[in-house]
Amino acid sequence: MKRFFIFILLSILFGILSAQEDEWLIDTTWIEQEDFEQFKQQSETKFDSFRDSINIRFAKALAGEWTMFKVDKPRQLPQKPKPKTPPINKGDNLNPQQLPKGEVVPLPNKVKKEPQKLPPPSIQNNMTKTKIMFYNADILVDIPQKDMVKSCVLASTKEKDVSLFWQQMTKTNVQACINKLLLQQEKLQLNDWAMYEMALKLSKQLFSDANRQVATTVFLMNQMEYDVRIARTEKGLACLLAMDCKVYSIPYVTIGGKQYYIFLPNSEQRNLSGNIYSYTCTMDNAILPLNMVVNKTPLLPLQNRSMHKYSRSVDKYSVEVEVNESIIKFYKDYPQVDMHIYANAMITEELKNSIDTYFRPIIEGKNVYQAVSTLLHYMQYGFDYATDDEQFGYEKPFFPEENFYYPKNDCEDRGILFSYLVRYLLQLDVVLIDYPNHIATAVCFPSDSNVTGDYYEYDNKKYIVCDPTYIGASIGMSQPECRNEKVKIITLQPIDR
Repeated sequence: MKRFFIFILLSILFGILSAQEDEWLIDTTWIEQEDFEQFKQQSETKFDSFRDSINIRFAKALAGEWTMFKVDKPRQLPQKPKPKTPPINKGDNLNPQQLPKGEVVPLPNKVKKEPQKLPPPSIQNNMTKTKIMFYNADILVDIPQKDMVKSCVLASTKEKDVSLFWQQMTKTNVQACINKLLLQQEKLQLNDWAMYEMALKLSKQLFSDANRQVATTVFLMNQMEYDVRIARTEKGLACLLAMDCKVYSIPYVTIGGKQYYIFLPNSEQRNLSGNIYSYTCTMDNAILPLNMVVNKTPLLPLQNRSMHKYSRSVDKYSVEVEVNESIIKFYKDYPQVDMHIYANAMITEELKNSIDTYFRPIIEGKNVYQAVSTLLHYMQYGFDYATDDEQFGYEKPFFPEENFYYPKNDCEDRGILFSYLVRYLLQLDVVLIDYPNHIATAVCFPSDSNVTGDYYEYDNKKYIVCDPTYIGASIGMSQPECRNEKVKIITLQPIDR
C-alpha cells in the first residue's frame, strides 16, 4: 500500500495528493472539473493496477512447492494449584519486610499499526451488499456479486489450485470489502484479533466450504498488511496467524524464526498434530503480527437490548454494575494469552459509568489509605470464590469486565479488577505480584502517606502488598507461605479518568 503513494507521486505532474482520515484531499484550485474527473479516474485505475500486480506476483509464488513444517503442541497456560477456598487471615501480623522479587514482566507492546489510509474507492460495478453479524452488530459490507464469487474455484488444496484461487479473487474488486472492514475497525474500535474474526465471518458469508473460507480470510488479512498465511493440513486448509505475544491451547509452527498459530474455520485446531505444509514467501507489506492488546473495548450493541446486572452489598456499601453481554461473548472467544494482556485491558464506557456511580462515592472524602482499604475490603467480600477448574474446567483469566458477569472468580481475577479500580479511581501505580501458586497486587502509595507493610521495590519505588483474595487481610499483609517466594512483577499501565 505504501508503495502506491510513491508511485502516484512520481507519476502525477500536477496537483498535491494527500490522505487525511478517510478522504483524499486534492489541491484542484486551477484544474478544470473535467480534468479533475479524468485525473481521479486515472488515479483509481493506477491504484487498482498496482494492487493487482502485487497479488498476481504473490499468486505465482504460491504455485511453488510448499515446505513441510512440524506442528508444535499447544502451550498450556500455567495452572497454579489454587486452594479450594480463599485463605483467611487468622490475626497474623508479621513484621513488615521487603520481599524478594525476580523477573519483571514489561507492559505489552503498543499497537504499532497506524490506521491504514484508504485508497480511492474503486468503481462499484458488479457489487452488492451483504450483512454480517459481529457480536450483535449488524454490519453491511460491499461484496462482489454472486456470479463473480462463484467463479472463484478452489479445486483442491494443492499449491497450483490455491494460486489460481488467489488470482481469481484479485479480479473480484474485493478492495470494496476491505474499505468497509477498515471503516468498521475505526467505528467499532476493533483490535487486530477482532479484525481477523470479522474477516473470517465475511469469508463465511461468501463461501460455504471451509477451504475457500480460509483462503479468502488470508487474502483479506494480507490486503490489510497482516502477517497471516495459508497452510495445508490433514483436515484441509488452515490460517497461520503471527501474534505479538504467547498464545495458549493453540498448536503452532515456526517459519523463518517466527511462530504462527494454527486456526481452522470451525475451531478444530486443538487436536492438530504431525506436519503441515506452507510457503516461505511473504506478500509485500503483509508483515504485521496481530497485536492482542485491548487498548479500546469494542463498541458492540447490547444483546437483546439489555444489560447483565451484578448487585452485591458489603457492609453498608451496595454496588450495582451493568455489563454488556456482547463484550462477554467477545472475550469468551478470545484466545488464551499472557496474563499482562488481561491485566492491561481497558473497559467499556458502560462499566466505567457504573464504577463512577457506585465505587467512587464509597471512597469519597477518605484519605488514600482509607480509600484503598475500602476497595480491598470490597474485593475480599464482594465476590464468591471458585477456581477456574471448578467453574470452567480449564484455566481462564478474566478481563476486568468478566468479574461482574460470571458467578465466581479467583485470585488473578480479583487482582486484575482491584488493580483497575485503584488505577482508575485513585490514579495510583499498581503492579500484579505473580507468586508460583498465587496472584496478588501491590500499590505504590504517595511518600507522605506513611503506609507500612510487606513491600516490593520496583523502579526505585516501594509497592505495598494488597491481597484481594486473602480474606480479612489489611494493606501490607502477605500470606505467610508467600512471603519468601520469588515472584514476577507484572507491570500495569496508568489509566486516565
